[in-house]
Amino acid sequence: MKMIHSQIICVFTLVMAGLGLTAISMSGALYTENFTNSGSGNQAISTVGWTGYYSTSATNVSSIVTGTGADTWGISSTYGNPIANGLGYLFTLNGSYSQQIFAAYDSTFTAMDMTGTSITWNMGNLSNVPKIYVLIQVAGSWYASTTSFSTPNGYSAGSFNSATSGVSYNLNFTTDKSAWRNFTLVENSSLALGTALTSDLPSSTITSIGYFIDYTGVTGTGSAVRIDTLQIIPEPAVTALVLLGIGLMTGRRLRSRWRDPVPG
Repeated sequence: MKMIHSQIICVFTLVMAGLGLTAISMSGALYTENFTNSGSGNQAISTVGWTGYYSTSATNVSSIVTGTGADTWGISSTYGNPIANGLGYLFTLNGSYSQQIFAAYDSTFTAMDMTGTSITWNMGNLSNVPKIYVLIQVAGSWYASTTSFSTPNGYSAGSFNSATSGVSYNLNFTTDKSAWRNFTLVENSSLALGTALTSDLPSSTITSIGYFIDYTGVTGTGSAVRIDTLQIIPEPAVTALVLLGIGLMTGRRLRSRWRDPVPG
């Protein structure tokens, strides 16, 4: 039994390598960003390799950590969701202008073919008014999801990190034009949600991922948007097909070795 188990593990590893799969992909995620805070106090988003902007003029605030009374991005010094991931989550705060807009993205992202994947994250906001859009970069251009996301009222930092349900969101990736809008992001110049696409995305490969957050309609300042555990995962059908393929290849290899044992 131990020999068969060892053979299965060996062949499984070879098949995995041949398919270009890694341990993290088999755990369910092709990409994970936990927005970990390894410092003291709130940190700038540049500490996790992200770039952030606010206002229609796309002011870069990636390396700035600001307190109460400022419009800002940051990595929180409190626990995120799930709490087991430790300290840190991505947040925005409309500290000075109630109807501010924000955009941020992973500036260390490795290009990825998104065919058959879903984008997932956890989110718990103070208000249900801010609209959150997924941003992707494809072939040098930015696009925002047609669908916007919001949360119920009332999440504090504590109720967000302790929530075990009701805070998970997802967007199935597609290149279909109906799923995306044009998006303008030019540093120190322009930040704006654009019109609907007239043609499909030019590629399924993205070169970055992030968020656009629109506070339009918010009546007061100090309203936090909290995002954590951003992942790109294979859709269930794709995962099932990959595992089926691994199983078939592994079984075929084992049957071949059992029919033709190595001479002793």
